[in-house]
Amino acid sequence: MSTPANPFTRKLVAAGILLAVVIPAFLLFRPALDEPPAATAADYLSGLKPVVSRAEALGKRLTDAEPGSELFNEVASLEAAWAETRTAPGYDRQRHDDFIIVFGSFITRMKSAGLIWRRLNEEPAGTSEEESARRLELLFMLQSLHGAETAPQLLAKRGMELDQLLSRTNLSQEVSDGLAGAPAVLNDAVRLFRELEAGPPGP
Repeated sequence: MSTPANPFTRKLVAAGILLAVVIPAFLLFRPALDEPPAATAADYLSGLKPVVSRAEALGKRLTDAEPGSELFNEVASLEAAWAETRTAPGYDRQRHDDFIIVFGSFITRMKSAGLIWRRLNEEPAGTSEEESARRLELLFMLQSLHGAETAPQLLAKRGMELDQLLSRTNLSQEVSDGLAGAPAVLNDAVRLFRELEAGPPGP
């Protein structure tokens, strides 16, 4: 192919060749340039920090807080925030699961206590079928609260018959005990979180 004699024409041809090379290369690598950097463990912990801080503030109220809608509404809000952040980008199962398990047990304890409290403050079930469903639901809540996989395991753990376990007196006590034991669980979770913050940053 002959080179154009006119200098201006030669410049146009050279510019065209350059654009023909540069533009496809730019389009090829542009997606990679647009992608945000991968989230790190530090990013993950930074996202969790507001949730942990909210839990700490809630924990400080438990020593003198009375069970009530305000308290358990805050628990529900905290649970929703936890669900959004517990496996957010940067999460590493091997590194973070100890914290997740302990903090999750705090959320479960508070949630179960709240659900039991709400059932205690509802109108009595109208039919035998509704009452049976209510008792079954309460049983599941108590299993969750005490970490029991089955009803017999729960009854053995609590040393009670079913009717005694589901009595209003015992259920009220379960709510109180659930709240009383929650700060210790939360303290363990916060300790693990601080250790993660102080530890090596990881990838």
